[in-house]
Amino acid sequence: MKLMAGREMAVGNTFGATALSSYGGFWLAFAIVLTPGGFQIEASLEGADGSLTVFHNSFSLFLFVSPDCSPELHFG
Repeated sequence: MKLMAGREMAVGNTFGATALSSYGGFWLAFAIVLTPGGFQIEASLEGADGSLTVFHNSFSLFLFVSPDCSPELHFG
């Protein structure tokens, strides 16, 4: 459901739409990677050193940096 964040964009919440869509996209991509027997992506990632870790860390970096890129987000 988070992948369909059209309501957030319709009310003018660009940050919310971006954050929710990317969060949903991450879990969708992660589910595709772990699909047993379907795409055999997990088997190819096991052969590469730390590819799944890079996948997780790149999304963690996005989540850490994205609030700093939003000028309208106020803390405090």
